[in-house]
Amino acid sequence: MKEIEDARSGAINEFGKSFGENYGWAASVLKHSNPTFAQIEENIGLNHLRPYYKMASQNVHADPKGAIFRLGLNGERFLLAGPSNMGLVEPGHSTAISLLQVTSCLLFLQSTLDNVVLVKVMMILSDEIGTAFSKAHEKIEAREKKLRPKEEIKTSPETV
Repeated sequence: MKEIEDARSGAINEFGKSFGENYGWAASVLKHSNPTFAQIEENIGLNHLRPYYKMASQNVHADPKGAIFRLGLNGERFLLAGPSNMGLVEPGHSTAISLLQVTSCLLFLQSTLDNVVLVKVMMILSDEIGTAFSKAHEKIEAREKKLRPKEEIKTSPETV
């Protein structure tokens, strides 16, 4: 533990006090002593993905929307107890896109023809993954409708 603490102290001494804070490694680029993840997203042009992150976080981080919207439910007003196969389209496809972006950055450190072709193949696979998640969601939704038609679902306060 002492070795880890010494390494941390050495890094803070070398890179400045901000380096000891969350996302402090980005402080000098962002010119902010205590940068946030949202500021990093904005700086690199990925802040358009923030709504997806917030949607995925609603059930974990307290939020008024989290009391109403449940990613794992299909619009029903029930409490979700346990895992669900619903609500995986956006998180699943977004994961594929994120992996594509990170892997592309690493591969393009050496721009070879093979790496360009590999990234193009991964782009096609990322699109296919999004389509597969969407089709799976449609099948699950159709099965749920057969099992529980909307007329049977009570949305009164007693069921919430």
